Amino acid sequence: MSRVFQGSSVPKGVGGWLLLLIVMLAFYTPGTGLRALYLDFVVPARLLPALETNPAWVQYRTTVYTLSAIVWSVSVVAAVALWRWHRPVSVWLALVALWFSGPILPLGYAVAASFAFRTAFFQTVKPFWLAIAVSSIQATIWTGYLLRSVRVRLTYFGG
Repeated sequence: MSRVFQGSSVPKGVGGWLLLLIVMLAFYTPGTGLRALYLDFVVPARLLPALETNPAWVQYRTTVYTLSAIVWSVSVVAAVALWRWHRPVSVWLALVALWFSGPILPLGYAVAASFAFRTAFFQTVKPFWLAIAVSSIQATIWTGYLLRSVRVRLTYFGG
């Protein structure tokens, strides 16, 4: 059975996978990131109050908070841009947000840990390999969607 659509059957505008991406950039990415920071920094500090007096820990925590705030701000701005401004720059901003909030942010955490704790980068990056790999796959899939989708092309590039 086939459905006959009234009007245009060309996908244009914010909807479908594009709407899912906007919700993900605006809410899911910052929300899960905040939860992870809570579990990684607040909970351990409550269990081991001496961490708060360790300068390396404080430096690392501050750097991670700063990097996270910047990346999540870009993510939210990209979501708003995709929602409100139907121009090519919105798509490119979304691509930047996807890659920075995906594989680049954990790499930044590893670099920060390497400097703060004065250890080799290859040692500090080990706990982040899974996050880097999974987020690279996700960012690649979303990049393919944003660059190849008919809906995205018609909505942001005008044709």
